[in-house]
Amino acid sequence: MPCLVNVKNDIYCGMNRGLMVVLSCVLIFAGYFAGRISKSGVVTTAAISDDVEDSRRTHRGRKLSKREYRESPAHPSNLRKEGGIEAGMAYVLDENDPVQRTLKIHQLLESINADNWQELVEGMIRSNGETGRNADYHLRAILIRIGQVDGQRALEEGVGIKTGKDARGELLYGWAMKDPHGAWAWAKRFNEENPDRKIGIYGSAFGGLTRTNPEMATRLLQEMPDEEWSMAIGGYIRNLIRSETLDRTDEWLEDVMASERPEALKRSAIWTISKTVGQTARNLRAPEKIAQWYDDFGQAADSEDRRMAVDFIHKSGQRDGANAAQLLDQFSKRSLILDENHLIQIRERMPKERRAEAHEWLVNNGQADLATWFTE
Repeated sequence: MPCLVNVKNDIYCGMNRGLMVVLSCVLIFAGYFAGRISKSGVVTTAAISDDVEDSRRTHRGRKLSKREYRESPAHPSNLRKEGGIEAGMAYVLDENDPVQRTLKIHQLLESINADNWQELVEGMIRSNGETGRNADYHLRAILIRIGQVDGQRALEEGVGIKTGKDARGELLYGWAMKDPHGAWAWAKRFNEENPDRKIGIYGSAFGGLTRTNPEMATRLLQEMPDEEWSMAIGGYIRNLIRSETLDRTDEWLEDVMASERPEALKRSAIWTISKTVGQTARNLRAPEKIAQWYDDFGQAADSEDRRMAVDFIHKSGQRDGANAAQLLDQFSKRSLILDENHLIQIRERMPKERRAEAHEWLVNNGQADLATWFTE
């Protein structure tokens, strides 16, 4: 008998809990439906599904939902319609919010293919001429995309866009990202056959190759004669850092230093990488890493006036004088001798408030002698 009572109580409690769950669901869905009624007053399951997907994508910063993208003027099917190219360009250029405009240009870029890029370029030129609105801000991305989808034809026939620099470099860069073998072979052949119209292939074709296939680029670089090697390392290093990290260039540089390349080329490679190291000095608080890089590589290529070291310290202090002081401290711990002239250069290039920050940090960290150089 007690068992029957317990069962009844359990059933009763379970029913209450079930009713509460059902009631909660009804209230939630009622509120949701009330807020999602369409203009026509009809709510469809498909509309709810799409709207939920839209809100989820918006919340997480993803692309448009499939429904929105299909309806977008940037969708390939809509670009093919009469007047579709102009509508696609207007879709981008009418957007004043810079973030939304960037999102829309990316939609448009995804829709560019070998069949429509010429018409899109013509539409962009017409839009520029008729409305005065300028799409040049997006031009590099458009040219790279054209290179990806139809690089060889675009290079051989031209794209009809006048730019401040050679558009062929961007086309070749895009082509090399998709077909590095074909782009590199075509560019080499083109330069041999057209000595008066050479393309800067080392920053474009070789750069695009490095971005997508750094292993192949590294092998090619090893096989290059010194003259070609010296022209290729700039594009190689910039894109190696983009595709991997600055640490990867250190591994490559160690191999270079152990190679039989002329000392002048080795120094050139170090100076090329030092430009990026200098940027990290400006943007990151990494004084130990920067000082170690200089100790490992930079000091061997730096001049007697310590131009590289002074530049590192100057850049590291542009936003925070304490950051420059920490780098100066790291250099002194590694027995890097900076004489009076070097310290004067550093001080004179630092704004007054940054000098005060550097002075305070050095005093508080046992570097009173160095701190005197940053007093008024």
